[in-house]
Amino acid sequence: MDDALSWLLLEGIPPLFGAAALYWALAASLLVVGSSNIKFQWHDAVDSTGWLYGAAVLAVQATLKGAKHFSSINVLLYCSGALGLACLLLLISAMFAKAADKSWQPKTPMKVGAAVITILVLIAGYHIQKEICCLTEVPNA
Repeated sequence: MDDALSWLLLEGIPPLFGAAALYWALAASLLVVGSSNIKFQWHDAVDSTGWLYGAAVLAVQATLKGAKHFSSINVLLYCSGALGLACLLLLISAMFAKAADKSWQPKTPMKVGAAVITILVLIAGYHIQKEICCLTEVPNA
C-alpha cells in the first residue's frame, strides 16, 4: 500500500468517521444483547461540527506538511488551506449559533456542507501525500 493511501485509511478517515462507526457498533451490540433501557438518537452519530473540527485539523496538517516538502507553493496547498479556513469559519459560526440559542441543532444544509468540505479535505490531503511521496521516492539505479 502506498503512503498516500495509508495516510487516507489510517490517519485521514478514522479521526473523522471513527466515532460514528463506534456509535453504530455499540448500538448494534446493545441490540444483539437485547438491552431496551438505552435509546440511541441516530442523528447524533452524524456530528457535523465534529467533522468540521477534524477536517480543519487535517487540512492544517496537510498544508503544513506539504509546505515543508514542496519547493514552491502549489494549488493543492492553497486549496487545503482554504478548506481548513472554511471549516473553521463554519465551526465558529455554529458555535455562535449554539451560544445564542441552546436548542440550536445543525440543519441539513450544514450537515451536507460539512460532509462535502470534509470529503474535499480528505481528497486534498490524499493528493498532498501523493505529491510528497513522488518527491521523496528514490529512482531505481
